[in-house]
Amino acid sequence: MLARNTLAAGGPSFLDALEIRRAPDLLVPLRAFESGADDVGWLGSFLHEPRQGARSFDAGVVAWAILRTGRDAGSLDGPGTAQALADRVPHAALASLVVGPPWEQTRDGGSASWPGAPCELLVRDDAPWLVELARALAAALSAPSHEVTPRPLAWAELLQRRAARAYALMVDIARPAGPGAIGTLLGLATADDRAAATSLARHPPRGDFPPRVATRTMRIGVVGEVRLQGGRAQDVVLPPSTWGRGVDWGSAYRARA
Repeated sequence: MLARNTLAAGGPSFLDALEIRRAPDLLVPLRAFESGADDVGWLGSFLHEPRQGARSFDAGVVAWAILRTGRDAGSLDGPGTAQALADRVPHAALASLVVGPPWEQTRDGGSASWPGAPCELLVRDDAPWLVELARALAAALSAPSHEVTPRPLAWAELLQRRAARAYALMVDIARPAGPGAIGTLLGLATADDRAAATSLARHPPRGDFPPRVATRTMRIGVVGEVRLQGGRAQDVVLPPSTWGRGVDWGSAYRARA
């Protein structure tokens, strides 16, 4: 909910207050935007009927959903395994979650199925989009005798499990460490191994490294993009961030009628 500052002396009324409410699932914010209760709708502009005058927005990629392998994966806990699995998942299996453009599926004869013993796919329980992604990913990776079961956990417990690497598979988020290709590489490297990322930052490589290529030597794999996109009220203006990703919320405003 973007509240207009009615005391602004002149020009546009810049953001006076940003009210945030937690949504229990992905449908609630779409209903709220469609009805006019919210000024921003995530992932889309409506659930049943388009909101009159609504405009779409796309502030680009702000992070990546990643798949982690941990110690409980045994011999499968090696560099490149997570990305190889993610690359074999059909885009159609995750497309409803707006994970970015289709990727080139690996054509090495392997299937998308998890080759290890039945396991859990851990995910934080307070992020509805990530939980839905984990469910869709688990379904795509599962096969008879190799079932993958999504298991939402409280954030504190997930942090402990992640630090100890006490899991077979985990869905998580990685964020860019800065603008450009090197920011992408360092963000993903930090999510994988902070010590290695520090060394990489001191001696950064040259060239462009697409996210799915950069993680082929890591114990994480890029599953899809986290895009800041959806619908906005007609009079709400969301300026892009100065560093090229996301929205500059401090400069958001309502246009004058």
